[in-house]
Amino acid sequence: MLGLEHRGLHHLRHTYAILALGSGVPVHVISRVLGHSKPSITIDIYAHVLSSQQAKATEAMRMLFQMSLKRQPDSDLYRTVSKP
Repeated sequence: MLGLEHRGLHHLRHTYAILALGSGVPVHVISRVLGHSKPSITIDIYAHVLSSQQAKATEAMRMLFQMSLKRQPDSDLYRTVSKP
């Protein structure tokens, strides 16, 4: 009907978990929906998704710091960060 192959319930659960993690749904909520006994199980299984989120969060913080420093060029932090 939609042109999707039948993959089964396991694939649907996996897809939900990856999309939910990528959308910022808290791990403890996803863990509960999936029926895991502890959030650490969800983290162990989907660590690869969480590591990509960490890279995005790091980049976002870097951009925020750069924007802040451009507004305050006379701050001590600006001098420390902008040294070659």
